[in-house]
Amino acid sequence: MQTPPPPPLPLPEELVENILFRLPPDSPASLIRAGVVCKLWCQLVSDPVFQHRFREFHRSPPMLGFLYDHDYFNSRITRFVPTSAFFCRPHTGHRGMRPCDSRHGRVLLHHAYPKYRRTFVFDIVVWDPITDLRLELPQPPPAHLDSWTAAVLCDAAHNGACNHLDCHGGPFTVVLVGTRGDKIFSYIYSSEAGSWSGPTSATVLSDHVSWKRSALVGNLLYFVSASSKRIIEYDFSMQKVSVTNLPDYMCKNKMCEALVELTTTADNRLGLTRVEDYRLCLWSREVDDARWALSKVIDLGKLLPLDGLWTWATKLYLVGSAEGVGVIFLMVKGELYTIDLRSDRLTMVHLAQRPCIDMVVPYMSFYTPGISYCSPNERYRTNACLFVLKNN
Repeated sequence: MQTPPPPPLPLPEELVENILFRLPPDSPASLIRAGVVCKLWCQLVSDPVFQHRFREFHRSPPMLGFLYDHDYFNSRITRFVPTSAFFCRPHTGHRGMRPCDSRHGRVLLHHAYPKYRRTFVFDIVVWDPITDLRLELPQPPPAHLDSWTAAVLCDAAHNGACNHLDCHGGPFTVVLVGTRGDKIFSYIYSSEAGSWSGPTSATVLSDHVSWKRSALVGNLLYFVSASSKRIIEYDFSMQKVSVTNLPDYMCKNKMCEALVELTTTADNRLGLTRVEDYRLCLWSREVDDARWALSKVIDLGKLLPLDGLWTWATKLYLVGSAEGVGVIFLMVKGELYTIDLRSDRLTMVHLAQRPCIDMVVPYMSFYTPGISYCSPNERYRTNACLFVLKNN
């Protein structure tokens, strides 16, 4: 009788780690499926050290989905659309609220309505879609503003003390920028202090703040004006606001606001995308002299299902940008597309019931069900499975 061959030797733990590091971060359940292969793999993916090294290996958090608001029986409601296996349950408390910004695992929602002339009442909420924790911020100091917008970020973003790989539960900061007359003001909310700072005035703007998502580059936070002719810069180190004009050749289109979106480049510089006819042009800002240079052009006429005629029905609208991953959101004919600036890949991600999406807020974060952050029931089921596997 022939002796069966000996079983193959197990892979070294270092090699297994290198294999698991290469699992796609935008597939949250991939590590869980790997954990049920065997006891060794389960111990690896359950180790907090491995989870931290997994995030460091991929560096940029993946885009798990995006948010937008739409009409629901004459009311606004925020909807989350997943672009991965991550599932976010609808939140009834978000009815009447609109997404404003998202960064470092948090989402900023608002419901602002005019109470008196040139006076706004601010209802601002910071929400974590993974833990479903929702914090209503106190009212900022009385402000008679003509326009405003806001951004949320990790409290350590301004000094580079955090790599933002796992800072969900840490302190955060909200920056509110608004205009009154020809002046621009900024307010800062600190979650550690639980209060807003007083208003800080800045230079003359002679414009309104656009309800566009901000861009973060180092310790500088950027907003775009309503006319898309100026960029508003908030400096965390100096705690002041300044205004920079865009080149005239970037502001010729009368519908410029709908065709411009701030972003960041692969080498962490401020970028700006705009639509010129059927071309998507990516501009980057030079660090030395702050000049703008055209870095890439994508011919949308060859990618989109257009009829070749430039009409209001086929008008292209830039409605969002995913920071750090090079993804732009584009709305045309009631269809929402993403464009990968690195591969020029075009993907339809949502078909709107009405072509009324004017702003998309992407949500980017690392997430592993049952290991990182999830609902209590999901955590119990997954941890029970891993516990049985590790102890058998």
